[in-house]
Amino acid sequence: MLFENPDNVEIKDEFNQVMAMYVNPFTKMRLWLVYEVLEIEALQETFEMRRSIQSVYKKTCQSVEAQMNELESLERGSYTLNSLLSSNEAITRRIARMKTD
Repeated sequence: MLFENPDNVEIKDEFNQVMAMYVNPFTKMRLWLVYEVLEIEALQETFEMRRSIQSVYKKTCQSVEAQMNELESLERGSYTLNSLLSSNEAITRRIARMKTD
């Protein structure tokens, strides 16, 4: 009725412009919260991946250290459980293989 009147076209246009300027603040707040939750989840995933990488790194370092200790004991001529049953040639081959790896 008010907007159907041809004389009120300007009022109708003004009303449409005013309505376009206003945005529901709750929609903006909801989107902001969603983005914050996604950011926190990304940080959590980053920390979990860092922890898993550190775990793999620690295991690798322990393995390398154990191999180095075994190599040192073989080079010194100390007997290990594996070297007790091996011949001198096998021990020499194992030392050479461990040095190349």
